[in-house]
Amino acid sequence: MMAACQGIPGLCGLVVEGGHPGLQNEQARAERRLSDGRWAERFRREPLSTVFHDWYQQSVFTSLTAQQRQALTALRSQNNGETLAAMLEATSLAASRIYARRSTR
Repeated sequence: MMAACQGIPGLCGLVVEGGHPGLQNEQARAERRLSDGRWAERFRREPLSTVFHDWYQQSVFTSLTAQQRQALTALRSQNNGETLAAMLEATSLAASRIYARRSTR
């Protein structure tokens, strides 16, 4: 997103597999910061199987079947909670720039 919005010379195209233009106001950013902070703390302190069980109950994952949720929980529970927490904090929408107001050529 950043590269596309900055108009880097020589950039002819960009494929965005997943992206977000950024949260549009400070209240939304504050709410997201709190939510992501809670998840990060859970990743640090609780068994990952418990956290992922709850994680996959979020509305963004409603298209998953119970079997898919269980498989993802088992797979993701092999990760490191501290690393997951750090990644979530570093990539949180609360910390990202707002790109929606910028126009591309």
